[in-house]
Amino acid sequence: MWSSESSYVFRVGQPDILTSFDINLGAGDGSMNLSTLQVDNLYAEVGAGKLSVSFEEESVPSGQILLNIGAGAMILEIPSGVGYQIGYDLGVGKIKIGGKDISDSLDTNGKYESENYATAKIKMIIEANVGVGSLSVENK
Repeated sequence: MWSSESSYVFRVGQPDILTSFDINLGAGDGSMNLSTLQVDNLYAEVGAGKLSVSFEEESVPSGQILLNIGAGAMILEIPSGVGYQIGYDLGVGKIKIGGKDISDSLDTNGKYESENYATAKIKMIIEANVGVGSLSVENK
């Protein structure tokens, strides 16, 4: 059966070398499982596509996490013990935490902290610009 969809699988990085990612996804669907890598920085730009990024405790970025989301969607899957802070600039889009839309309770820019951020041993600091799309943070 002929399909016009393309699918690619890339294996990148080495588990013992700190790795940075700079992702620019226009109109496709992408999925990144970074569970076996040591991640330094993550820069991601999503236009009208959808990007899912999955971390384990060992792969939580030690550096910057900068996300720019236009009309697309981005999903971050992180371990439940990891605390996170999101510095955001929000247009008319959505920010969802654990499946719950918290956008209505947020200003157009500011900071959001997970309930466990103050006490978590492992922390992520995320900077996100969300236009009309959505950012979802899900625990696994």
